[in-house]
Amino acid sequence: MASPTHEIAQILETVPFPGFIALQDGSIVNANKALLKVSGQPDLVEMDRSVFGLGIFHNPAEYRGFLQSFKHGGSTRRLVLPLGRLSSSNRPLVLFASRITYEGRECLCGIISRTKVGEEIIRNSYDDDNDTLLDKVDTYVIRAESNGRAIFVNTPLLIELGYERSETFPVLDQVDVENDAHTLKQHMVRALSRGTATYDTLFQRKNGTLTPVRVVIKPIRKVEYQDQFLVTAYDLTEHRADQRTRQELELEVERLTKQLERRSALIKHKYGTGEDSRIISRSPAYTRVLQQIDQVASTDSTVLITGETGTGKELIARAIHAKSLRAGRPLLILNCGALPAELIESELFGYRRGAFTGARNDHLGRFELADEGTLFLDEIGEMPMLLQTRLLRVLQDGEFTPLGATESVQSDVRIIAATNRNLRERVAEGTFRSDLFFRLNVFPIHSLPLRERREDIPELVNHFIRKYTPAGPPPPRIRPEDIEKLTQYDFEGNVRELENLIQRALIVSNGDTLEITLDRSTHRNPANEGNPAAPTDLLPLNFEEMQRHHIRHVLRLTEGKVSGKGGAAELLGLNAQTLFSKMRKLGISRQPAG
Repeated sequence: MASPTHEIAQILETVPFPGFIALQDGSIVNANKALLKVSGQPDLVEMDRSVFGLGIFHNPAEYRGFLQSFKHGGSTRRLVLPLGRLSSSNRPLVLFASRITYEGRECLCGIISRTKVGEEIIRNSYDDDNDTLLDKVDTYVIRAESNGRAIFVNTPLLIELGYERSETFPVLDQVDVENDAHTLKQHMVRALSRGTATYDTLFQRKNGTLTPVRVVIKPIRKVEYQDQFLVTAYDLTEHRADQRTRQELELEVERLTKQLERRSALIKHKYGTGEDSRIISRSPAYTRVLQQIDQVASTDSTVLITGETGTGKELIARAIHAKSLRAGRPLLILNCGALPAELIESELFGYRRGAFTGARNDHLGRFELADEGTLFLDEIGEMPMLLQTRLLRVLQDGEFTPLGATESVQSDVRIIAATNRNLRERVAEGTFRSDLFFRLNVFPIHSLPLRERREDIPELVNHFIRKYTPAGPPPPRIRPEDIEKLTQYDFEGNVRELENLIQRALIVSNGDTLEITLDRSTHRNPANEGNPAAPTDLLPLNFEEMQRHHIRHVLRLTEGKVSGKGGAAELLGLNAQTLFSKMRKLGISRQPAG
């Protein structure tokens, strides 16, 4: 019996096309006469004893890339050679190659022929010498009887499945692992009636591994080949790999789409919707602010909003964004006074993986997230000088470099800044850059304090009552005298203080009337000034009473449920046992008060 090495060499020598066996480094260890003839050399000289010297591959990199295209276990590959390689014809040559073991070494066995030769053989009716020709095509071919017994198996399929020519080849249903003898018989019957039968399956190699193929069964319509079929199999390894890649890409697109939807929902939840931009005011003094919002909204000009704390500077920024051409893109907010300098930098400009210890993933900054949208920089007067320089460059050039990045990022962002500081004084003190101030102060808007727009207090009170009253019960009413007290009250914290006061009143009020409690030390009523006998507001609740009112209110909301999801402990952010202990201490029943 001939050894596998000798048999491969003999097969190669009988092939009428140029053929070779090459090592992993490209050295040719066996070349048939047809290859020597086409190369113009009776023998391979030392300098040409490689796939590069003969021009089959242009360089080692190209050869390595071709080798890497093979999966583990090997399969037939086809490579169309550029015009001019091994031939001066205007028709390209095709390299059909398989991975084999030759003399104990991993090698590449290649046969070079014209294109379409294999397809023409299969397309034509079967002739006596086609067994020999089928040995040379790049597809897998079996000539089989109707019972599945293989009469002839071509060399590429023998190599792929790991069998020698001298071995007995298994019957077809032992090679095709997905179809039994009965199913294969049905395919053959269909091929007889329709001329062909096609299906995808898996062929099993001798070592037990599988290779995906597309099988085409055609009857051989000649008397001497009665009840015989030509079974052609096409390697689907690359096709399946492409399918997997496409499926992976589709999954990745779906994942990114969901991530984008979650990010949009997060931005919407965190930074509000268009309804949050509605400004409540009927004060003539505030009309000027509303006019300025309308004037600047449709432009891309930078806006600087000034005013005391709590006057609604962020609301003005939301209103400008909602009325601008960027309303469909996000409005992002960064409070420059709430973060240390290092965090402000990473939050504004982002960072790349590995930029510093703990940077395990890329982090997009506000400038990237707000691209084509609006970025609101609150408390801009607190920004450190070093970051002022970086911000100025973004405003001037429209680009920035994330921490750890090697390339700059273009950004189309509208800037709205706000401050409760006098920036001109800070410029004079040397703590704020004058050039940045002038860049930001393109269109200044001053937000009025609440004491200069007292006419808005009644409407604001009703708005906050509607906003914070739990769903279900009707909102409590507010007494006219309380409205009058609120109108005369000097709110040092402006609208924010009024909002907090109404929210607190809703928590502590038990009936259908809102209980308003004001701090007498800052209460202003000209009619009472200098009159110690005049009635005063109720004294503020002590801390224990405030806790008792608040816990009872939350218990009413949860219908007496303390622990578990949606319970009072969860709403209050407390451990259930801690809340039970506080209830016992404050004398609060588990059942909600009526």
